[in-house]
Amino acid sequence: MLRSVKIVLLCWFVLINEVGVYEATEIRSSQIVEAKNSRMANGFFTIA
Repeated sequence: MLRSVKIVLLCWFVLINEVGVYEATEIRSSQIVEAKNSRMANGFFTIA
């Protein structure tokens, strides 16, 4: 009984960590894309 509870908790923590890491990477990649877009826009405006 106790062992199965530990396994369930372990799986739950792993799942939460996977989701948290995924969301963090999603936020980071979207910020990088926005930074690249703004940099390209600034370069375009300086050329034009």
